[in-house]
Amino acid sequence: MSDQANHSGPALLRFAVISQVIARIHGGEQLAEAVRAVAWIDHVQFDGTSQRVSERSIRRWLAAYRAEGISGLEPRKQSSAPRPKSFLQASSTF
Repeated sequence: MSDQANHSGPALLRFAVISQVIARIHGGEQLAEAVRAVAWIDHVQFDGTSQRVSERSIRRWLAAYRAEGISGLEPRKQSSAPRPKSFLQASSTF
């Protein structure tokens, strides 16, 4: 079984995006230029829809990949901890 079979669709999409950045860097582009170019590309997801990814997200994904490999590209679970009462009160004033 391949290593890719153990990772989620979002992690593999993120890997595909940063792979394009890495390929551009190896082709001689500077990091900023490569990230900017890849951010303008419509990336096709597994369900057939396309999306663009912000430069900030690409940079975060690249840093996560460098630190943890493809496992670092897995989506993080949201905390289900209750929010502080002060936050709930402040948000109700909007």
